[in-house]
Amino acid sequence: MLHLPKRRSPAVPTSSQLMTRPLRRSRVLQVGMLTVASCLLAGCGTDGYPDEWASPKGMFAARKGWSCPNLEGDYDDVSYELFRMLGTGSSVDRWHDHHARITQADDGSWLRIEPALNARGMRAVREEQAKGERAYAGRGSAVTIRYGDHYTCSNGWLYSLARQQVEVEGTKYEELRFGLDKGGALIAGTKTAFEETIGWGDASASLGKTSRMHWRRWEVRAAADIDAVTALEGVRLQRGHWMNGSRVPVFFGNFQARPVCARLVQPWRTSNDKPVVSRAAETTRTDEAGKPWGCPPDSGTMDALATTHWDVSPPEHEGSFGEPRVEWQSVDRLDQPWHIVPIADVRTLPVRRR
Repeated sequence: MLHLPKRRSPAVPTSSQLMTRPLRRSRVLQVGMLTVASCLLAGCGTDGYPDEWASPKGMFAARKGWSCPNLEGDYDDVSYELFRMLGTGSSVDRWHDHHARITQADDGSWLRIEPALNARGMRAVREEQAKGERAYAGRGSAVTIRYGDHYTCSNGWLYSLARQQVEVEGTKYEELRFGLDKGGALIAGTKTAFEETIGWGDASASLGKTSRMHWRRWEVRAAADIDAVTALEGVRLQRGHWMNGSRVPVFFGNFQARPVCARLVQPWRTSNDKPVVSRAAETTRTDEAGKPWGCPPDSGTMDALATTHWDVSPPEHEGSFGEPRVEWQSVDRLDQPWHIVPIADVRTLPVRRR
């Protein structure tokens, strides 16, 4: 007689098991949701992010448009490298020691970066650097970049198209993203690809390709730097170390953050006739919107950090002229009285460095 094995009936779960299973599934779901949420809030892809920095802001922080991060602010220690990371600027640029103010469109369609000298840069252009500070290397210019042409946005990060799956000077860039940390600093993460090898020379063997993240950070500009730049602003009048016959070259420098109108005025010694006026060499005509600065016709518009020069005679060689003077005013204050810098004796002015 054939005996078939008895089929074991499925175990009937106890009431405690029935209560436990939904809890376990719920727990797994909660953990998964928390993982996704933490990734969205803190920012995914932050490998190699320095532990000592404030953590990145997440995608639910303030935004411009649907997915672009709000990067507006004033950041310090900016150089030409920031502009090259975004695919703008010249390859020969080497300027440094700037701060930069970032503004954005509300819909995220454009972003503007306006660099200007910080206190270190202002000291350098005045040739008054502290020990260890670098020499002046030029001044950065404002740029406007646009969504789709220079960058895209996703999950609260701004991605530079100039560093997206491209090779630049032998380095393979996979991505470059910008955001803010929770302390308000501007941060940038660059992901580069390279091939790992073992051994040396012809005996080396490939271990495959890998990638690495490198992070940069620009702190929010401190109020102390703003005060220091304000204290360094002004104008400077110097003379050359040589004399051109009976005349001495006089150099007038504009160390303001904005353009100024300037002129040399030489009144007549014994006459009330209109004085002789010499305009400063004009280095700028309009603002970035194409609007004229508005300097009077008898004065020249000097850009920020520009220098002009005139030839002035010492008192015994001035002939019919009285005491000369330089008159200047900021383009933002042309409705106010002009500043006057008298030149009693050109030979007593500070000598300009060679």
